[in-house]
Amino acid sequence: MKTYKLRIHIALILILCCLISVGFVSFWIRIAISRPEELTDIGFIIASVLFLIFVGPPIVLTITYFIQDFRKEISVDNTKGILSVRKNNKSFEFRKQDVKEVYHVKVNKSNTSKFQFPMFEYLLFVFEERQKLIVTNLICKPGRLLNSLKLTPKVIHTNVPLINKTMGNSFLTTQEFDAKVNEFYKRYKNKSDNELLEICKNKGYAEYAKKAARQILNEKNPQTRPADKTPT
Repeated sequence: MKTYKLRIHIALILILCCLISVGFVSFWIRIAISRPEELTDIGFIIASVLFLIFVGPPIVLTITYFIQDFRKEISVDNTKGILSVRKNNKSFEFRKQDVKEVYHVKVNKSNTSKFQFPMFEYLLFVFEERQKLIVTNLICKPGRLLNSLKLTPKVIHTNVPLINKTMGNSFLTTQEFDAKVNEFYKRYKNKSDNELLEICKNKGYAEYAKKAARQILNEKNPQTRPADKTPT
């Protein structure tokens, strides 16, 4: 079993980023108080903008990644295909079949843009009830976890891999799914059997729409009930 957690040099990088940030802010305050006329100098403005563009993002990414993975420990059992996560005295484990979707956010290395930060990337796992787990490359390379669980991720390319927790919000919780079923039940209740059967067979309809159609058919024809299916 292989275990991953934040490494010491990551903490040192974080401290360095904080010192650079504090130093930059202190320099700005000092200039604003002692030589305010220099704030309008074109050279000073250009230098400040370039600093914010090329140094600011790595500082923000390092700090946010560190906060996300602080005190997080991940263990991988390749023989059983199990990934265990522990953080703040809480732990859970999962297998490939427990994952509804996994996103791999990283820089497209074939992109010729100068404004990109390929040293940062992360995974976002989505589970039942829209539970999520984020693992950044400050703990380990995403490819190692993907290979261990034999998962194929949905790759999201971006020049600045900021953590986006809204990914995976399209997956419905059980409560939301049931609400959708009720909504489409009311919408479909006056349809004919043929129309309902067409909805059940057509792949273009969402699973909650199909379940509503099957429920109505079951009520209309209790002797010839089509097999119901649970959402995947």
